[in-house]
Amino acid sequence: MKHSFRYLALGAGLIVGLSVLLWAVASGSDPDRSDRRHTTTETTAGTAAFPPAAPAPAQNTDPDESEPNPYADAALNSQILQVADMYDANMAYPPFSQPIRSAEQLRQFQPNHTPSHTGLPFELENGDSVKLSIDLDRYVYFSNEVIPVAVSVISDKGLSASAMEVRLVGDQGQELMSHVTSDYQKQWLTAFDTHTASTGDWPIELQVQARVTVNGESLFMSAPLRYQQSVAELVAVNYSDVNGEYLTIPLEFDVERDGYYFLSGNLYSAETGNALVHLEAEGPLAGPHDAMDFRAHIAALQLSGDEGPYELRDVAIVRTSEQGENYDLYGRAAKPGFHVEGFDFGLYQQVPYEDPLQQERLEFLKTLGRL
Repeated sequence: MKHSFRYLALGAGLIVGLSVLLWAVASGSDPDRSDRRHTTTETTAGTAAFPPAAPAPAQNTDPDESEPNPYADAALNSQILQVADMYDANMAYPPFSQPIRSAEQLRQFQPNHTPSHTGLPFELENGDSVKLSIDLDRYVYFSNEVIPVAVSVISDKGLSASAMEVRLVGDQGQELMSHVTSDYQKQWLTAFDTHTASTGDWPIELQVQARVTVNGESLFMSAPLRYQQSVAELVAVNYSDVNGEYLTIPLEFDVERDGYYFLSGNLYSAETGNALVHLEAEGPLAGPHDAMDFRAHIAALQLSGDEGPYELRDVAIVRTSEQGENYDLYGRAAKPGFHVEGFDFGLYQQVPYEDPLQQERLEFLKTLGRL
């Protein structure tokens, strides 16, 4: 899993990505050919006998006859300057304390709190079509939790299924739990209660598989999920306080597995319920108990205009994999939300956030946009 909160790589990635884009334009390459995710290319080592290549025709090096400079493309320059403007707008805030400006941005900051939807269209032998979908309320589940599943059959002609089977299977296709029904309308709501199963040898990567019979034809699809023991739990948010230009929010954890952790969460207004600031932190956690802080910058808080009190929600806890380990592992919060104290903005130091490296990246982008 790529962590949204590995913010130190964002700036460098942005610069590298733009450089690759500009190089592709300059070389006349087809970007679509450089990322064939579902195509396997076989390369045979060895020496192949090719006929001697014909001498290349002499190239005209006259500057007036050369290809036009791709950097002079006004549309490309305009796009680069737009990226620079967006980058400039976010420079006033630390990467670990970003204002939440839209519902779409909030969804990006809810990695394991957004429902998972998988849907596929099917064409039947008689030419009719239906859509089969599987909906889960999230992607990661923990030991002894209930996994709710919704299976839907959608048809413009009112076709319905005559039988439906839903299975929970492991990474090798082994069946772990299953339900069968013929008593439903257009949607079947069921659940796998893992508390009733022996889950000690379950793999981390699982699938929900659905097999539905429509007009005598068997349709099949699957949706992925993760199932594991929680490696750390946020059990308390202690009293917050103002430290310079930051609101420091102390977090208390019960830790089952030592390691390096990435944390994220969203600060909401306790009064209006509006999402205000996205927070991130990282560092080592060791058991049985440990702590880490979120820090909200005054500039991000002031943009919201809300002095608090606040509520911390959407907490994500990820232990990054170490050498020899195959997976990042997840933790969870003991409850959906935690109270966070608020303070008068006048108690903060009004110190603008500055990062010299960010300024250098911004100047680089602006220079590219003016070429």
